[in-house]
This record gives sequence, structure tokens and C-alpha cells, in this order.
Amino acid sequence: MTQKPLVLVTGSSGSLGQEVISLLPSKYKLLTLSADLRNLSAINLELSSIPQIHFIIHLAGVTDTNAKKLKGHIHDNLTMAENINYLAIDKKVTKIIFTSSHAVNYSHRPYAVAKKECEDILLKNKIPCTVMRPTMIYGPNSPETLQVIKLLKTLPLFPYITPPTQIQPVLVTDVAKAIIGSLDKKLPQNIYNLAGPNSISTFQFLKILQATSHSKNIFVPIPKLFVSLLTNLISYFSPSRALILRELLLQDITSDSSEAQKDLHWTPQTIRPLSSHT
Repeated sequence: MTQKPLVLVTGSSGSLGQEVISLLPSKYKLLTLSADLRNLSAINLELSSIPQIHFIIHLAGVTDTNAKKLKGHIHDNLTMAENINYLAIDKKVTKIIFTSSHAVNYSHRPYAVAKKECEDILLKNKIPCTVMRPTMIYGPNSPETLQVIKLLKTLPLFPYITPPTQIQPVLVTDVAKAIIGSLDKKLPQNIYNLAGPNSISTFQFLKILQATSHSKNIFVPIPKLFVSLLTNLISYFSPSRALILRELLLQDITSDSSEAQKDLHWTPQTIRPLSSHT
């Protein structure tokens, strides 16, 4: 009897990891890790009885939002990437799929710089690697979605910038489908941007999340010039925080995912209010 290809999913407890696991076809056998990906000895010990892993879907990482929870640092991502490389060689992996970030296309934040360095580490390996660069991931348990919903429930008067910037969120389910769709395919390129089918204003996005959270906010417009002056002031005290705020509040974040749609036969959905939040 032919054995099913073994797929290791790192970051399996996260929002995207759970979505990948739920959509993984039955022709694959799932493998997850309890060992800390920053600890190569612990990884080797846990996987010592497994001679081969066919695919690695590498989703785990330290982000701006979970660094404190993981007691880690953004540059721990580089250690994880190096360990994935070692593991891929040791276990005769045929392909790695790495979830990076669309922010590497424009950002100088430490998180985006680290993600780009991780891409370079994994792509220089002789083992084929496909890099996914999603824009803001939208879903019921997505950290970005939960953060904004929490703010909407806390602040009855909610500020938004005018004129609003444009963003292009992508559904967590669609990111998972793109990842799984790339497993068995020999693709013409190594890097794919993933984004929703169209851009929306940040104000439209807030209204979608307001409908999701059933909150009764009054939205207060704030001129973009004022926010720009405020971030300039913050930069004197905390340059890194000012950089994050400028990118989140003042920069259009859109992307062309036509290559992913063509090569992966991937059709992202339009975002709409979620039904699982009350």
C-alpha cells in the first residue's frame, strides 16, 4: 500500500494554520510539531523516528503582535528559517511553502526586513520553495481582525483618516487554499502576492468590521495631514513606532495577485462581515 505524502505544518495552532489543516486533502498525512522551532535539538528529538517528510508548510513566526506572548524577538524568524532549511535537507523534503508578508514589498519595519531575510534563506536552498506574500489576512480568528474588533468594541467614538487610504485584505481561507494548491504544482515562479479581488478604503473596512462586531461606533474623520504631523512628532521619541503607524495609517497597501490566480487556479473572494463574532 502506497503511503500518503507527509506534510509538516508549522504554526498549526494559529488562525492560518488551523485553516490549512482543515482544508488539507485526505491524500496527504498531516504532521505538526510541539517543539519550539527555535530549538533545533528539540526538533530533531521529536522527529527522530520519521525518515522522510515530503512537504513543509512553514507558517510559524514571531510578529509585531505576538512577540511578547512568545517571549521572542522578530529576528527569531531567521533562526526558524535556518532550522527549516536543515530539517528539509535532513528529511529529504521535496518542497517548502513559506508564508511571508506582502510588507516585504514596501516596508522597512524590522518584521518585514526579517521576513525578506527568511525568504532569502529558504530560496537559496536547493530544495524547491514557494513563497506566499499575503496582504492583511482577514478572518474570524486573524490577529489583525481581532485587534480592530477589540478597538471598535472599546471606543464608541472611532477615528478614521480622511481622505482614506486603500487596502486589499485577503480572506484567511483563500490564503490557505493558495498554499494547499501549490503543494503538488511545479510553478513557473517562486514568489506570489496574495490579495483580495479588489481594494477598499480603510473606512469601508472599518464598516465591515463594525457590522461583524455589532458595535455602535460613531466614526470621526481626522485629516491625513494631522496624522502625518503626529507621526513626525512620535518619531522623535520612538522611530520604530512612528514607522509602523505611518505604514498602517498613511500608506495605500494594495497588490496585484494575478500571477497567483493564473498559476494556482486561485480565485480570492470579496470580504464581507463575518458571522462568528457577537
